[in-house]
Amino acid sequence: MGVNVKSSLLEIFLVTLKIGGFTFGGGWAMVPLMRNELVSKRGWLSEEEFMDIVCIAQGFPGPIMVNLSVMCGNRLLGLKGALVALLGSVLPSLVVILLIASALTKFGESSYIKSFLNGMKPALFSVLIYAIYRMRKTVTGSGLAIALALIAFLFVSLLKVNPFFIIAIAALSGTGYGLVKMRK
Repeated sequence: MGVNVKSSLLEIFLVTLKIGGFTFGGGWAMVPLMRNELVSKRGWLSEEEFMDIVCIAQGFPGPIMVNLSVMCGNRLLGLKGALVALLGSVLPSLVVILLIASALTKFGESSYIKSFLNGMKPALFSVLIYAIYRMRKTVTGSGLAIALALIAFLFVSLLKVNPFFIIAIAALSGTGYGLVKMRK
């Protein structure tokens, strides 16, 4: 259970509520925030545990933020932790999306609103680049790992291969490699 630092249901709820309330631009933008809270600040999970959970969470259908929150909550305090993390991570989005839907119905064609949304794009891009930068030490252990990551990126971005297939192939390859390595 993490790195031997206790967490409570209330703390898990408040952390996921905070992250859910301040993450704009999609689920991947919250990964570095979640890592900072759970690994760096609170020590609830080790870097390796967090990265393992990220890898597993991205393989499931649905938003990465919800999957990651639920899996981290489960890792920390079991089913109750998972449910509290789920509530904390979706509650802000639910409230915000209801307010935005109401406002866009009235003001959606405003040039100010369109400019605001366009202005958020570079900020999101920088958050994603930062997330990649922070996770590189855990993910890239060798030149081969970097090469495989670049190949996967090219397949997904240029050849439009479904990421599920890349993840499935990587999981099967990693499992096979691990089994062969264990037999030696």
